[in-house]
Amino acid sequence: MADVVPSGLFSLPLSHLATLLSNCAAFRTWTSTEDAAAALERIYYVEFPTASATRPFAVIDFDENWGGEAIAGGASNTFVHEGSLLLLFRADIAEANQAKHENSTLAFTNSVGAVLSAMEALSGTSGYLNIVGIDRDSGPARSSDTEETAGSDFYMEMAFTIRWSDM
Repeated sequence: MADVVPSGLFSLPLSHLATLLSNCAAFRTWTSTEDAAAALERIYYVEFPTASATRPFAVIDFDENWGGEAIAGGASNTFVHEGSLLLLFRADIAEANQAKHENSTLAFTNSVGAVLSAMEALSGTSGYLNIVGIDRDSGPARSSDTEETAGSDFYMEMAFTIRWSDM
């Protein structure tokens, strides 16, 4: 997690998504974390953690879309903002699932699906990001046996665009 506290129009959506994710029981179960504070330690802003980071984890980053629009006239304009964030999940492949791609894929997508469903259920409630759409960007993808870490680092990952609005 960042040492700087997120604030303002650009950083708060990141923080709200991290808060939402850390409060999802499915994410806490998947990451074997006791509570939301511990789950936040498995959520990274903008960059990947070091190679020694415990998986599963999530990375939240900015996407290209962001905008604000006035919805009232006069001296005290009210603006509504919307944009999108990137959300990537990465998890180890259990040894029992390493030999069969279908097993590793289904085990991973079962967990990711449960987390996304939990996010949808909490979305828009007080203090959480108001999600208006989720799009799959990539994955599920499995680490390749030809990578530098072949034979010792089996993982799955999947990335999404999270569309949000503050209205």
